Amino acid sequence: MEEEADVLAASQFQLAPAVLQGQTSTRVGTLLASTRALLDQLSTRRMQHLFIILASPRYVDRVSEMLQQKLNQAELLLAKREALSRKRQEALTEQGVLEPKLDRLQERTR
Repeated sequence: MEEEADVLAASQFQLAPAVLQGQTSTRVGTLLASTRALLDQLSTRRMQHLFIILASPRYVDRVSEMLQQKLNQAELLLAKREALSRKRQEALTEQGVLEPKLDRLQERTR
């Protein structure tokens, strides 16, 4: 639209519908920018997931199973964390009880 030196492009533009011939290059640039912005929004990962969900109900089942597995793993890790915390506390308590005995044994051996 901006270069008039190209005869082929000028002739093709003259054969275009009246709607296109009435547009300015600025207006076409604005429309192109809007179109690209919409395409970028439709190409996001979230939108791709939504399109797949719309097309395949089995995909929803697979994703929900995967999330359930991750939830189970998280619960298992929390339980292990609590168990380790209890064992640590028990070990500290046992250490507190055994240290005086160790000190007495060291004194006796000297």
